[in-house]
Amino acid sequence: MAGSCNIDGSVFADDESDTPQDPATNRRNRLLTQLFGFDLRSLALFRVCVAALILVDLLVRSRDLAAHYTDAGVLPAATVREMYKGILDLSLHYHLSGHTWMIVALFVVHGLCALALLLGWHTRLAVVLCWYFALSLHVRNGTILGGGDAMLRTLLIWGALLPLGARYSFDSALNTAPRRRTNGFLSVATVGVLVQFLVVYWMSVVAKSGPAWWDGRAVWYALNVDFIAKPPAVWLRQFTSVLPLLTHLTIWFEVFAPALLLVPFKVGPLRTLTVVMFMFFHACLGACLGLGIFAYVGVAMWTIFLPAWFWDKITARLNTPQRAGLRIYYDGDCGFCAKSARILRTFLLLSNTPLSPTQNDPSVYADMQRHNSWIVIDHSEKRHIKFDAFLLLCRYSPIAWPFAWLLRIPPIPTIGRIAYDFVATHRQDASAITGPFVPRPMRIEPGLFVQIVAGLFTLFVIVQNVSTIDSPWVARLRSRALAQITVRLQLDQRWYLFAPQPRAVDSWFVFDGLLADGSHVDPLRPEMAVTFDKPALVSATFPSMRWRCSLRSIAAPNSPRLVKLAEYLKREWDAKHPNAERLVALKIYMIAERTYDDHIGQPEPVQIFGGRFE
Repeated sequence: MAGSCNIDGSVFADDESDTPQDPATNRRNRLLTQLFGFDLRSLALFRVCVAALILVDLLVRSRDLAAHYTDAGVLPAATVREMYKGILDLSLHYHLSGHTWMIVALFVVHGLCALALLLGWHTRLAVVLCWYFALSLHVRNGTILGGGDAMLRTLLIWGALLPLGARYSFDSALNTAPRRRTNGFLSVATVGVLVQFLVVYWMSVVAKSGPAWWDGRAVWYALNVDFIAKPPAVWLRQFTSVLPLLTHLTIWFEVFAPALLLVPFKVGPLRTLTVVMFMFFHACLGACLGLGIFAYVGVAMWTIFLPAWFWDKITARLNTPQRAGLRIYYDGDCGFCAKSARILRTFLLLSNTPLSPTQNDPSVYADMQRHNSWIVIDHSEKRHIKFDAFLLLCRYSPIAWPFAWLLRIPPIPTIGRIAYDFVATHRQDASAITGPFVPRPMRIEPGLFVQIVAGLFTLFVIVQNVSTIDSPWVARLRSRALAQITVRLQLDQRWYLFAPQPRAVDSWFVFDGLLADGSHVDPLRPEMAVTFDKPALVSATFPSMRWRCSLRSIAAPNSPRLVKLAEYLKREWDAKHPNAERLVALKIYMIAERTYDDHIGQPEPVQIFGGRFE
């Protein structure tokens, strides 16, 4: 099947190589790829999940953008400099935090990089930029971070060493090199990711050295950490006879379940089961406890291990005669048409659908000239044109079919045909708009540099995780230079969730603000009454997980950062209320509550800040 020229003069790869074929390798090589490699389709799903997570995280963070990332907020740059000396050089968010509009611009650029990663456009550059902006953002305010943030940065580093754009992306749609026939991918980076996953869970078990984990009390304590406990956690507390079993199951699950990735038989079904179990495990954690993005990162990261067996089963179900009979024809003399057809086919997940220029078939070419349209032929040999051809592809798309009926509701089809005719008669303008999407060869196999970096990072992961063990002989592995690199690049490898055991002291906060008219108000949460009674759900009293982390990090009596918080609350309150309702004084209390093996202690309020405003 002939290729087609685009507006840049390059030639797209023939589509005959688009049909996946089993690798012509021996049994040993296939087993190595199954055990230590990834499927390119799984890498694509991993890419989409991580990018979507970044976008959602940015949207959530943007609600408190001024409060958490600017000098007008609770943590000015001068305070950050005192806290994190020597690690701020790489943070644009730190250097530009004096201007809110600059932080907004950084958020927008970060979001555009995540969007590029989501769509797979210049994928490797996009993932590197996402990692850098995450590093810059996290360093700017480390008081509001959680374990999920550290894991996300680590995943982005591994993502830069993997071909995340090899499938279902702009990069793959516009690839001018012959398409790789197999979906199996093995490299030093895939081995490194496997090592990373193993040490995350195994070192987490090593860190759980407290007696509560080994005598069955840990889950009871974890569910009673009220500042993160969600309604399902509150409900589970009543089953005290079951909680010791859940404690032991958690430990043994983290010990043995990751080892299933190394089992050399029934790899496909067993690995799929392992992925499902870990996704369920992280989803349960997220449902019960407010851990920020930790649970979502946990679910997203396990998509990378979905095996070829999983995708082949799905493909077999989706490969109906109707889908298999589709053929797409475009104007081979129009570069914009070639790019559009390939991009559309890729993102409708119809990558096995034959795609060729109309010039290859005189009859189809005649129809194209008659209707000034691309041609899509269905399984019954019926020809569809213009917007109706798009509707047909949506109907048979594995991802767009739920919306196909919506696109048929009048007047959408009429509008679609008008829009198609407009674009068809303005191809030159459309070509200019799609100019950044330049067809180019895509290299999937890693080069020597990428392999070396992946090997070094794998070694780093092993050394850093082992060095967290509290042992004299392990201390020899610790290096000041390596520690500096770790801190500056935020290469955290400490997985200490509820380690060495869940905390026994819980807390929440009361903000008692005095207004000029004599009334009392909570300036951080105006909808809440000022009361020392324990809330029905403590975790709901925090505006967000980020605010919870921020408040707990400054909960020391008369902390200088509490002064900054109070000044921020006054500015925000006074800016939104008339002079008669201005904030004239503020007291902040931390209410501490201790959890015992068989009961909850009495709350103990402690005033951690008090002052009047001039």
